[in-house]
This record gives sequence, C-alpha cells and structure tokens, in this order.
Amino acid sequence: RVVRACGPMHGEDLSVPGDAFVVLGLAHCFEQEGGKLNDCWVLEPVSASTVEVVDNGAATSYEAFVGLTVKDVLAQDLSALPQDLLCGHEAKWGDNLEFRTGCATRTWMRDHAREVVRKLVPPGEVKT
Repeated sequence: RVVRACGPMHGEDLSVPGDAFVVLGLAHCFEQEGGKLNDCWVLEPVSASTVEVVDNGAATSYEAFVGLTVKDVLAQDLSALPQDLLCGHEAKWGDNLEFRTGCATRTWMRDHAREVVRKLVPPGEVKT
C-alpha cells in the first residue's frame, strides 16, 4: 500500500508585494534547553484575525505589535524596528519567516482587514 501526503490546495507561492502591509508581533515563547524551559521572545508576522482577537480581549503570547511593510519584515533588521516593539527584551526572528510573512500579509489584503482591523495597528505605531 502506498501512502501519499496531500499537497497544498493553493500552492506554496505566497509572494506578495514588498510594499504590502503586514503586522509584526513580539511573542513570549519558551525553549527547552537541557531539560529546562527558558523564556524567549520571537518576532513573527501576525494575521489580521489574531490582531482582532487580541483587540477583543483574548489572552495571547503577543506582548506588542507594529504595522510594517513586507520589505521591512523580510529585511530582518532589528535596528530599523521601533525599540518599543521589543519591550526591553532580546528577540529573535521566527522560523520560516518568508513563508509566514506571505501567509499573514494575505490576511491583511482582505476587505474587512483593510477597512476595519488595520485601524487597530497603524503603520509604525507600536501597540502593547
């Protein structure tokens, strides 16, 4: 018997324009080292629905958000980010950043996200 993995329904090409809007978040995570859990902070793209849920009061691992362009995120230049975003922590970039940035960016291209949710995270303004 042969078992085959399903391929993605819509392909994996999530290329988006460099000037497209996306939100970058600082997430409080944990890493296991030597059997012990340690705090770590990760910068990762955030979907429009996640920002809306946080605005509605849901507890998440995110400590701060900022609206940027795809180009700004993919440059991975910590010195170019507002320092308030880091909340005083040392942060690292999330895994699969390019792919996940494409996924998150597409959520910000939907009508509701552009017209309503985007007002919650104006470009360049850090929200905590």
